[in-house]
Amino acid sequence: MKNLHFVLPVAIVVTLISIAFLSKHRSQGEFYRDSCLIMDTVVDVNLWGKGDLDARSAIDSAFVSIAKIDSLFKEGMVRVSWSGREHHPIPTREVLRLADSLYRLTLGAFDPTIGSVSRLWDFSDGSQPPQPDSLKAGLRMVGLEKMKNVPGKDFILDVGGIAKGYAIDVAAEVLRNRGFESAIVNGGGDMRLLGKRPDGKPWRIAIRDPRHPGNLIGYIDVEDCAVATSGDYERFFFYEGGRYHHILDPKTGMPAVQCQSVTVVAPTACIADGLATGLFVLGPRKGFDVAKSLENVEAIFIYADGDSIRLTPGIQNRFGELASN
Repeated sequence: MKNLHFVLPVAIVVTLISIAFLSKHRSQGEFYRDSCLIMDTVVDVNLWGKGDLDARSAIDSAFVSIAKIDSLFKEGMVRVSWSGREHHPIPTREVLRLADSLYRLTLGAFDPTIGSVSRLWDFSDGSQPPQPDSLKAGLRMVGLEKMKNVPGKDFILDVGGIAKGYAIDVAAEVLRNRGFESAIVNGGGDMRLLGKRPDGKPWRIAIRDPRHPGNLIGYIDVEDCAVATSGDYERFFFYEGGRYHHILDPKTGMPAVQCQSVTVVAPTACIADGLATGLFVLGPRKGFDVAKSLENVEAIFIYADGDSIRLTPGIQNRFGELASN
């Protein structure tokens, strides 16, 4: 075992540990669950109530709120000029504001203007990288600061990740406003967790190997927060002996190469998702320094070789081996 910054020979992706414990805690409230295919992923809503709350109505309202946001961000792209963003609907403006914040927090590694390049990539079977000339042309339109300095010109923004996180956050707030104190909104692995488990314990988030999804190797305990993972295993293809994945470095337009995955714990799903992408691009050294400097943010980095894991200080004390509840 290596001993540099709490380095372990594993690789991870976050998933919720089995909800089997729920059947043991009916006294803390009835359990309700429903799923919906929306925003190109399956969104699960899990909540606990005392029976006097209309859980089904609350879940339906949560899905409606997600659908409204989904209608604004088809395929995760939006065409907008920075100077004209105030004419867009409020959710679009809010996502653009958050994108700007994430761009600054990640030193430009999370850059929504990567849309002019990401649309050149196809990650289905039999794909190949974009032609160099096309990539070079696309990169001319990458750079949020560049966008701000070109009034009136439309840029293609790739906000799919944070738009999904934003929708998850909105849905979670719908549940909270309906009086539910213990709930999970999970959209393709990006999770917003309200409060604690109904038994008063923290939520337990399991860690699994991204190259071997069935292998769980540890857990972290969290409460009233969001968790998101960016990994090179989500969408990828092989071409002429190379492996190409969907997390692109805005400086090169090519896949970032320093990590297999990055998991972030943050106050909201939108921030967690955007940071996970930006920190993945920055890598386990620069990204670690950025994550460590942010308040209420924790991160787990898996190196590209898959043999090392690096955790920010706050999460080290809450990383443990799997045990039965």
